[in-house]
Amino acid sequence: MSEPLFVEVYVEPCAAATDGREQRFRRVPGTAEREVRRVRYEAEDGTEGMWAVVAVDDEATGAVRPARAYTVEDSSEGTVWLVVGGLHGLRLEHEDTGVTASEPYLLLGRAVPLE
Repeated sequence: MSEPLFVEVYVEPCAAATDGREQRFRRVPGTAEREVRRVRYEAEDGTEGMWAVVAVDDEATGAVRPARAYTVEDSSEGTVWLVVGGLHGLRLEHEDTGVTASEPYLLLGRAVPLE
């Protein structure tokens, strides 16, 4: 069975995307998806550093699982990491300060460390 050509992102209305989000990204052929637990990221408020990241399936119940990363093509940035979560996006927690952020997904440069 061949790998899908696209990664579909579907996020219901939630803290990460008040109106929800539905997008698809072209996957780079021959690249594997991977589990992600930590990312280097800069939040909208300027907080940067390493963040713990999880996929949120349900904000109300707190249902989470590991986030997934794919290598995809972005029209403006070229080849990037796409980090995806669950039906309620991603929850990030800054490792030094405990600050939290919600995002529907992350597009990160290929040089950005993912763990």
